Amino acid sequence: MTINVLISILNYNGSEDTISCLSKLDDMRLNNIIYDVILIDNGSSDIEKKILENYIVGTRKYRLFNSQSIDINVGENTPSRNLYLNLSENFGFSGGHNISFKFAKNSGQYEYVWLLNNDSFPDEKALQRLVKFSENHKPCISGSVIMEYDQTDVIQDLGTKVITSIKGYKATTIDDSKDGNSILVHAVCGASMLVDIAIINRDIIFDENFFLYVEENEL
Repeated sequence: MTINVLISILNYNGSEDTISCLSKLDDMRLNNIIYDVILIDNGSSDIEKKILENYIVGTRKYRLFNSQSIDINVGENTPSRNLYLNLSENFGFSGGHNISFKFAKNSGQYEYVWLLNNDSFPDEKALQRLVKFSENHKPCISGSVIMEYDQTDVIQDLGTKVITSIKGYKATTIDDSKDGNSILVHAVCGASMLVDIAIINRDIIFDENFFLYVEENEL
């Protein structure tokens, strides 16, 4: 069985990081997984847009759209289904990824949407492991262990648990876990979040009142 994944990456004035991230995707080791990329520029400066668009055009792997909506025939016979969407304004984390969610839902082509930060460098087995876990725990939202960029043996984020008390609640980031084991969290870190299309089909998407940060906690 082949699993189809849409990878959603947002760029905002971080073209060099985004290009590095896209390049790392080519190194992924995948078995029975096919992925497409939807790359969304969230209203970057003209200079940053130019850097990214020069790269995109050079790869010959993307179709370019200069609007908020994607009005295309997904089954169209084109060299690639990868999309680059050039937005005129910044819709934030929630608004940007919601475009990807809606596209995946309307296309009917994907089992999962993988939200990936543009400044991340995914391990070659990251997507394979996320899909394997999610296939055994359907439907779910799964995420990666996020390591520090310059200290790759230091964990930055494992997700969030909400602790309740008579005084209210607080969201606490988990900072330890047994190596190799999965853990149950209340919120997966949005830097690497694999969302089952069954969840998206229920119209469970990000609240766009959250422009940046804690969107995954609300979801």
